[in-house]
Amino acid sequence: MSTRTRKECPWATVLELAGGLAKGDSDPVSILTDLTRGIYFSNWTTFAGGSHFINPVGKMVYDPSVSNETLTGPPTSAQTAFSSQNYDLTQFLSAIEIAGNLEHQECSDNSDLLTTFAAALGINAAPLWVANGANMTAPLAQTALYVPAGTGHAVQTVFNFHQFVLYNGNVFDPSTAAPISPAIDPWHNIPLTTYMTDVFLGQGAYVNAVVAVTTLH
Repeated sequence: MSTRTRKECPWATVLELAGGLAKGDSDPVSILTDLTRGIYFSNWTTFAGGSHFINPVGKMVYDPSVSNETLTGPPTSAQTAFSSQNYDLTQFLSAIEIAGNLEHQECSDNSDLLTTFAAALGINAAPLWVANGANMTAPLAQTALYVPAGTGHAVQTVFNFHQFVLYNGNVFDPSTAAPISPAIDPWHNIPLTTYMTDVFLGQGAYVNAVVAVTTLH
Protein backbone atom coordinates (compact mmCIF):
# COMPACT_ATOMS: atom_id res chain seq x y z
CA MET A 1 0.00 0.00 0.00
CA SER A 2 1.30 3.45 -0.91
CA THR A 3 2.15 5.83 1.90
CA ARG A 4 2.63 8.87 -0.31
CA THR A 5 1.07 12.07 1.01
CA ARG A 6 -0.91 14.67 -0.92
CA LYS A 7 2.16 16.94 -0.85
CA GLU A 8 4.05 14.25 -2.76
CA CYS A 9 1.22 13.32 -5.12
CA PRO A 10 -1.64 15.87 -5.32
CA TRP A 11 -2.66 15.09 -8.90
CA ALA A 12 -5.67 12.87 -8.18
CA THR A 13 -7.06 15.72 -6.08
CA VAL A 14 -6.30 18.28 -8.81
CA LEU A 15 -7.99 16.12 -11.44
CA GLU A 16 -11.05 15.68 -9.23
CA LEU A 17 -11.36 19.42 -8.66
CA ALA A 18 -10.74 20.36 -12.29
CA GLY A 19 -13.09 17.67 -13.60
CA GLY A 20 -15.78 18.72 -11.17
CA LEU A 21 -15.56 22.38 -12.13
CA ALA A 22 -15.68 21.63 -15.86
CA LYS A 23 -18.13 18.73 -15.71
CA GLY A 24 -19.98 18.26 -19.00
CA ASP A 25 -17.65 20.46 -21.07
CA SER A 26 -15.98 19.02 -24.14
CA ASP A 27 -14.05 21.83 -25.85
CA PRO A 28 -11.09 23.82 -24.48
CA VAL A 29 -12.80 27.23 -24.39
CA SER A 30 -15.81 25.89 -22.49
CA ILE A 31 -13.52 24.06 -20.08
CA LEU A 32 -11.37 27.15 -19.47
CA THR A 33 -14.47 29.31 -19.04
CA ASP A 34 -15.92 27.02 -16.39
CA LEU A 35 -12.56 26.63 -14.67
CA THR A 36 -12.24 30.44 -14.59
CA ARG A 37 -15.72 30.75 -13.11
CA GLY A 38 -15.03 27.85 -10.79
CA ILE A 39 -12.00 29.55 -9.24
CA TYR A 40 -13.62 33.00 -9.17
CA PHE A 41 -16.78 31.75 -7.44
CA SER A 42 -15.09 28.93 -5.45
CA ASN A 43 -17.49 26.53 -7.15
CA TRP A 44 -15.64 23.52 -5.71
CA THR A 45 -17.80 24.03 -2.62
CA THR A 46 -20.79 22.79 -4.63
CA PHE A 47 -19.47 19.25 -4.60
CA ALA A 48 -18.18 19.24 -1.03
CA GLY A 49 -19.12 16.03 0.72
CA GLY A 50 -19.41 14.11 -2.52
CA SER A 51 -15.77 13.99 -3.63
CA HIS A 52 -13.24 11.23 -2.96
CA PHE A 53 -9.86 12.88 -2.46
CA ILE A 54 -10.79 16.22 -0.92
CA ASN A 55 -13.70 17.86 0.88
CA PRO A 56 -13.53 21.41 -0.57
CA VAL A 57 -15.43 23.62 1.86
CA GLY A 58 -13.18 26.72 2.01
CA LYS A 59 -13.41 29.64 -0.41
CA MET A 60 -10.93 31.84 -2.27
CA VAL A 61 -10.68 35.62 -1.99
CA TYR A 62 -8.65 37.67 -4.45
CA ASP A 63 -6.22 39.75 -2.43
CA PRO A 64 -3.42 41.60 -4.30
CA SER A 65 -1.50 42.07 -1.04
CA VAL A 66 -0.62 38.39 -0.56
CA SER A 67 1.29 35.80 -2.55
CA ASN A 68 1.49 32.02 -2.39
CA GLU A 69 4.14 31.58 -5.05
CA THR A 70 7.90 31.96 -5.17
CA LEU A 71 9.55 33.67 -8.11
CA THR A 72 12.24 31.41 -9.51
CA GLY A 73 13.19 33.20 -12.72
CA PRO A 74 16.48 35.07 -13.19
CA PRO A 75 16.53 38.04 -10.75
CA THR A 76 17.89 40.48 -13.32
CA SER A 77 14.49 42.24 -13.50
CA ALA A 78 10.92 41.82 -12.32
CA GLN A 79 10.03 40.62 -15.80
CA THR A 80 12.59 37.82 -15.79
CA ALA A 81 11.90 36.93 -12.14
CA PHE A 82 8.21 36.39 -12.91
CA SER A 83 9.07 34.21 -15.92
CA SER A 84 9.26 31.19 -13.60
CA GLN A 85 6.96 30.74 -10.63
CA ASN A 86 6.68 28.09 -7.94
CA TYR A 87 3.06 27.97 -6.77
CA ASP A 88 2.25 26.35 -3.42
CA LEU A 89 -0.47 24.04 -4.69
CA THR A 90 -0.50 21.77 -1.65
CA GLN A 91 -1.02 24.72 0.67
CA PHE A 92 -4.07 25.75 -1.36
CA LEU A 93 -5.51 22.23 -1.33
CA SER A 94 -5.14 22.06 2.44
CA ALA A 95 -6.65 25.53 2.91
CA ILE A 96 -9.88 24.79 1.06
CA GLU A 97 -10.53 21.79 3.30
CA ILE A 98 -11.04 24.10 6.29
CA ALA A 99 -14.70 24.98 6.81
CA GLY A 100 -15.28 28.72 6.83
CA ASN A 101 -11.75 29.45 5.63
CA LEU A 102 -11.19 32.30 3.17
CA GLU A 103 -7.97 31.54 1.29
CA HIS A 104 -6.42 34.81 0.10
CA GLN A 105 -4.63 34.61 -3.26
CA GLU A 106 -3.24 37.21 -5.62
CA CYS A 107 -3.56 37.26 -9.40
CA SER A 108 -0.43 35.19 -10.05
CA ASP A 109 -1.63 32.50 -7.61
CA ASN A 110 -5.03 32.28 -9.29
CA SER A 111 -3.66 32.21 -12.82
CA ASP A 112 -1.15 29.52 -11.81
CA LEU A 113 -4.02 27.53 -10.30
CA LEU A 114 -6.12 27.92 -13.46
CA THR A 115 -3.15 26.80 -15.57
CA THR A 116 -2.74 23.73 -13.36
CA PHE A 117 -6.42 22.77 -13.55
CA ALA A 118 -6.38 23.25 -17.33
CA ALA A 119 -3.26 21.09 -17.71
CA ALA A 120 -4.93 18.33 -15.69
CA LEU A 121 -7.64 18.26 -18.37
CA GLY A 122 -5.18 18.31 -21.27
CA ILE A 123 -5.31 22.03 -22.12
CA ASN A 124 -2.05 23.87 -22.74
CA ALA A 125 -2.81 27.37 -21.46
CA ALA A 126 -0.22 29.68 -19.88
CA PRO A 127 -0.11 32.56 -17.40
CA LEU A 128 0.76 35.98 -18.82
CA TRP A 129 2.37 38.67 -16.66
CA VAL A 130 1.91 42.30 -17.74
CA ALA A 131 3.52 45.47 -16.43
CA ASN A 132 4.78 48.86 -17.57
CA GLY A 133 8.46 48.18 -18.01
CA ALA A 134 10.62 45.22 -17.10
CA ASN A 135 11.09 46.56 -13.57
CA MET A 136 7.58 47.98 -13.13
CA THR A 137 8.99 51.52 -13.13
CA ALA A 138 5.47 52.90 -13.61
CA PRO A 139 2.11 51.40 -12.66
CA LEU A 140 -0.43 50.16 -15.13
CA ALA A 141 -3.32 52.48 -15.93
CA GLN A 142 -6.03 52.63 -13.29
CA THR A 143 -8.55 49.84 -13.65
CA ALA A 144 -12.16 50.23 -14.52
CA LEU A 145 -14.56 49.19 -11.77
CA TYR A 146 -14.18 45.47 -11.10
CA VAL A 147 -15.34 42.95 -8.52
CA PRO A 148 -12.51 40.99 -6.88
CA ALA A 149 -13.24 37.28 -6.46
CA GLY A 150 -14.86 36.47 -3.15
CA THR A 151 -15.74 40.05 -2.21
CA GLY A 152 -19.02 40.97 -3.91
CA HIS A 153 -18.22 44.68 -4.17
CA ALA A 154 -16.74 46.79 -6.96
CA VAL A 155 -13.46 48.68 -6.62
CA GLN A 156 -10.90 50.52 -8.73
CA THR A 157 -7.18 49.87 -8.31
CA VAL A 158 -3.79 50.89 -9.64
CA PHE A 159 -1.58 47.81 -10.08
CA ASN A 160 2.15 47.53 -10.64
CA PHE A 161 1.49 44.31 -12.53
CA HIS A 162 -1.28 41.85 -13.25
CA GLN A 163 -1.34 38.21 -14.29
CA PHE A 164 -4.00 36.09 -15.96
CA VAL A 165 -4.17 33.11 -18.32
CA LEU A 166 -3.84 33.37 -22.07
CA TYR A 167 -5.19 30.74 -24.46
CA ASN A 168 -5.16 31.23 -28.25
CA GLY A 169 -4.68 34.97 -27.72
CA ASN A 170 -7.67 35.33 -25.39
CA VAL A 171 -7.67 36.21 -21.69
CA PHE A 172 -9.16 34.13 -18.88
CA ASP A 173 -8.95 35.97 -15.56
CA PRO A 174 -10.10 34.05 -12.45
CA SER A 175 -9.40 36.99 -10.13
CA THR A 176 -11.63 39.77 -11.45
CA ALA A 177 -15.03 40.39 -12.99
CA ALA A 178 -16.86 43.35 -14.48
CA PRO A 179 -19.71 44.62 -12.25
CA ILE A 180 -22.39 43.82 -14.81
CA SER A 181 -25.99 43.39 -13.69
CA PRO A 182 -27.75 41.04 -13.16
CA ALA A 183 -24.95 38.46 -13.07
CA ILE A 184 -21.27 39.11 -12.30
CA ASP A 185 -19.05 36.99 -14.52
CA PRO A 186 -15.23 36.85 -14.53
CA TRP A 187 -13.41 38.03 -17.63
CA HIS A 188 -13.05 35.10 -20.01
CA ASN A 189 -12.31 34.38 -23.68
CA ILE A 190 -11.60 38.04 -24.43
CA PRO A 191 -8.87 39.19 -26.88
CA LEU A 192 -5.82 40.49 -25.04
CA THR A 193 -5.95 44.00 -26.54
CA THR A 194 -9.66 44.32 -25.70
CA TYR A 195 -9.03 43.17 -22.15
CA MET A 196 -6.14 45.59 -21.59
CA THR A 197 -8.11 48.50 -23.05
CA ASP A 198 -11.37 47.78 -21.21
CA VAL A 199 -9.97 46.67 -17.85
CA PHE A 200 -7.09 49.14 -17.60
CA LEU A 201 -8.94 52.08 -19.19
CA GLY A 202 -6.96 52.58 -22.36
CA GLN A 203 -3.72 50.89 -21.32
CA GLY A 204 -3.80 49.01 -24.62
CA ALA A 205 -0.59 47.43 -25.85
CA TYR A 206 1.76 49.72 -23.90
CA VAL A 207 3.06 46.98 -21.65
CA ASN A 208 5.94 44.59 -21.34
CA ALA A 209 4.63 41.05 -20.99
CA VAL A 210 6.14 37.66 -20.38
CA VAL A 211 4.57 34.23 -20.41
CA ALA A 212 5.20 32.78 -16.96
CA VAL A 213 6.64 29.28 -17.04
CA THR A 214 4.99 27.83 -13.95
CA THR A 215 6.59 25.16 -11.80
CA LEU A 216 4.53 23.59 -9.04
CA HIS A 217 5.51 22.03 -5.75
